[in-house]
Amino acid sequence: MSSPSLPSRQRPQQEREQLDLFRALPGDMAPRDAQDLMAYPFFSLAKSRRTAPIDFRSGNITIRVEGTQEHGIATIWDADILIWAASQIVEAKDAGLPTSRLMRATPYEILRFIGRGTGSRDYQRLK
Repeated sequence: MSSPSLPSRQRPQQEREQLDLFRALPGDMAPRDAQDLMAYPFFSLAKSRRTAPIDFRSGNITIRVEGTQEHGIATIWDADILIWAASQIVEAKDAGLPTSRLMRATPYEILRFIGRGTGSRDYQRLK
């Protein structure tokens, strides 16, 4: 989750290019317990855009959450999307498939999984 080196916006482009791309699994699968997602600060509880990183340390667990200047860090409104992403990773690991820090999915797949509509307004809100 975190890197002791440079924040992602300062990391060399070649590091990003070297990361394997994880393809989200298609199909209907139940998201894992949202309580697990709430146990650690994976998103900002603010409803407005936050660009300052979240640094969390507890025992041997270290998490750094960063966002881009354009979009910021995920907020409480994005929790269902984070649950989707976590579910995808856990499902892939359970199936013995490789995972990565990067994920690929279509907006349609994400919107359908989280139970949102697929109209143009829904795509704009997802963006």
